[in-house]
Amino acid sequence: MTHFALSGPLTWIGPSAPSPLRERQRTNNTEAVCIGEAIPVDLADVAAKAVQETQAEAAEQGVMVEVDCVPVLVDGDPTLPGRLAVNLLHNAIRHNEPGGHVQVRVAHDPGHPTPTVSNTGPRFPTS
Repeated sequence: MTHFALSGPLTWIGPSAPSPLRERQRTNNTEAVCIGEAIPVDLADVAAKAVQETQAEAAEQGVMVEVDCVPVLVDGDPTLPGRLAVNLLHNAIRHNEPGGHVQVRVAHDPGHPTPTVSNTGPRFPTS
């Protein structure tokens, strides 16, 4: 089983901190993102939207997606966690076996939120 996980405190980078991402967004005039103002984001909602967005791909690949999420609020950017979740789900679906499973989990472990995406695909070699 391959695991992709984020753990540790999720921290908002305020407007005073330099950020290549913020600069790219200004340069590329990308979609409106709350940069400079943290708002409450429910990671369970983020996960549910990402699962919905990747549902057709999972069905085409014959991969079952299981969701086990509890509401976990963090302050931050409402768009970037969704992009990350969709990317992790695409990878978990693509790098899986036919008939495999993907599990999406959001938990509130002591001290920090823990979003996890895992699959039944082959393990990545360790270096």
